[in-house]
Amino acid sequence: MIIDKKSKNVVILFSDCNSLIGQQIKRRQDNTFEIYKGQALVNRIIRKFHFKTNIPYQQIWYGSWKKHISDNTTIILFDSIFNIKIINWIKRRWKNVRIIFWFWNPVKQDLYKDLIKESGIELWTFDPEDSIKYNLKFNTQFYFDTIKLQNEELQYDILFVGKDKGRYDQLNKLQELFNKNGLNTFFYIVSDTKINTKQGTYSHGMSYSLLLDYVAKSKAILDIVQEGQEGLTLRSMEALFFEKKLITNNQSIIKEKFYRKENIFIIGHDKIDEIEEFMNAAYIKNTEEVLKYYDFNAWINRFF
Repeated sequence: MIIDKKSKNVVILFSDCNSLIGQQIKRRQDNTFEIYKGQALVNRIIRKFHFKTNIPYQQIWYGSWKKHISDNTTIILFDSIFNIKIINWIKRRWKNVRIIFWFWNPVKQDLYKDLIKESGIELWTFDPEDSIKYNLKFNTQFYFDTIKLQNEELQYDILFVGKDKGRYDQLNKLQELFNKNGLNTFFYIVSDTKINTKQGTYSHGMSYSLLLDYVAKSKAILDIVQEGQEGLTLRSMEALFFEKKLITNNQSIIKEKFYRKENIFIIGHDKIDEIEEFMNAAYIKNTEEVLKYYDFNAWINRFF
């Protein structure tokens, strides 16, 4: 699927254009930028001080995206780079610009309260439940059919890589349960903060490229969403696009176009004593139509 002509006058503001996901977005949408220039540590320290002290001319830190905006531009801001001052600055300079704020994570109350005070901003979310709860527009999670895995020999039955997010004990119990069922697991849990409060129990952060190497070596991916979350995670997208089995506690995934009981095991819905049978069953391929629906191009076209 190609990007619609309406999508061509779009500027995307992303947190890290050098990351693998950031690079993929930029390949599809050339006008993709990091919101701030000068990402070296010393620049970030000075910028943070500048913003906290409310000294004027904070826009000197804004990136080159400023040169690519006109009154008929659509700007998509990802939630990881939220700064209400930037939104206000844009609105003052370009009266007719369309601003889309994309919640790529479950909605945080304080962030939501700041945003609803502002007029002229479209609030969109990846989570159907948050869409209803906060009266937001909905668009599904996305991925890229251009990301490919290396050919690796399978070493693990079930893979988990992610931050704690209050799931540490739950993940340990699941790993023990899977191991008791004769499954080989690789769990890599990272602390939520830079300060490790559980010495010896957390792993260091992992690059996304290295994570994909582990995905290539695994038969299934474990996806544990936060309480109340219905939106699809990147783990579920990786399972779909790389034809891996998915084990998840996201009950609403049964509504998705790619749901097949042969491919997706839902914790709390399927019988846990049948996990080994599920793992041994053949993977059923999804159609190209389904894959295209969750691809980045379809995602950006749905905004128009």
